[in-house]
Amino acid sequence: MSITVQGKIEAFRGAVVKRAPFCSGVVGLDAKSSKLFYERQDNSAGLLSLASANTAQLQDLTSACVPATFGLDSKDVYDESYRKARKMDVEFFATKFDPSELGIVDLIRKGLLEGPNQNSKIKVELYKLNVYDEGSFFKAHKDTPRSKDMFASLVVSFPTIHQGGKLLLRHDGEEWTFDSADILSKAQNPSAAWIAFYSDVEHEVTPVASGHRLTLTYNLYYQQDVTPNIDTLSVPDNSSLVTESVPDISLLQAALTSILQDDRVLPKGGYFGFGLRFMYPAFGQKDSNLQDVLTQLKGSDTLLKQVCDILSLSTSLEVVIKDDYEDSLVLVPEAVDLTDWQVDTNWEEALSDFGAREVYSWDKDNAPTDATKIMWVTPPTVFPTYDTPYVAYGNEATVSHLYGDICLVAKVGPLDQRETAGKSD
Repeated sequence: MSITVQGKIEAFRGAVVKRAPFCSGVVGLDAKSSKLFYERQDNSAGLLSLASANTAQLQDLTSACVPATFGLDSKDVYDESYRKARKMDVEFFATKFDPSELGIVDLIRKGLLEGPNQNSKIKVELYKLNVYDEGSFFKAHKDTPRSKDMFASLVVSFPTIHQGGKLLLRHDGEEWTFDSADILSKAQNPSAAWIAFYSDVEHEVTPVASGHRLTLTYNLYYQQDVTPNIDTLSVPDNSSLVTESVPDISLLQAALTSILQDDRVLPKGGYFGFGLRFMYPAFGQKDSNLQDVLTQLKGSDTLLKQVCDILSLSTSLEVVIKDDYEDSLVLVPEAVDLTDWQVDTNWEEALSDFGAREVYSWDKDNAPTDATKIMWVTPPTVFPTYDTPYVAYGNEATVSHLYGDICLVAKVGPLDQRETAGKSD
């Protein structure tokens, strides 16, 4: 019995392992790495050990901090009903704790980066010191990207005695708990617990019941111009990594090859569509080049592009817009900002100058005979990642919005032009 096309699609989706969007570990602390200097409100200097700070020292540090704000609509907002914590900006403290020197950054590269980015140099930027004392919390939120190259955040928790203050992470319908207090209470020697997660992962800090939760937060960026020699990387013995198994790219290649070799699949050519699992900073920037994001893909999104590259399928990122009137889709290779446009005919015509083209789902029976078709190998996400207002003219001018989803699209040739994938037997 031959396998149905849908069965082959499901086989591919099954090979796209949903690896957790974070990695974590524990690193030992010594006298050098645990030293923290800070400036008090009266401009005097304070000093404590991150490995062995007592309650009085932590209270003094807390007093030196200021109420923590959070990012909302490109502004820093203070609202204790949403976030109650204390913070200190980098110009007011100094520490010898170095994630690169301690091997944490190399472990993050191993735990988070995949495909063509797995050997990338990572730039580490110390961002904040935070103290959560009794009653402090931070409701569910996502980190504000500081640039298009920022891909993740690193949070390092130190062995200060406290209860509560768990870090909860949510993404793609799943939830994980990082309880640094519990992890560090089991460590035989003074240690710090760390977790690195992609920037678009929703997370929250549960209320601290007692004690002080002390953390350092770092922003992580791709540093595109420098590639480290992975063979020379060494991780100190006091560092450890907790992560999940890496998906096997050969399984993805075999599954997609099976689809390409099937003569029932897009015999005249067309497109494969892949829904993205992650958001990227450039998606919200109207002046950004959408195709630049191809070098910034992460997690399973990176693997999708990698397997297409292996099979010599030309890929691009496209805005996919549903045409409610024509029962078709429109692909646009740019996230066009129509804010100042006056659309007096239809938005499809307005986008035609930007490479827009109409496609139909490969299994649509009512598609025109000469229609270009697209097969969704992995489904689009359920939330729009493209949104632009425009002025629509009819009987009177009205402000309308155009919504779409940004997806990875691969061009597929006719059956007799799929040399890389081979042919059906």
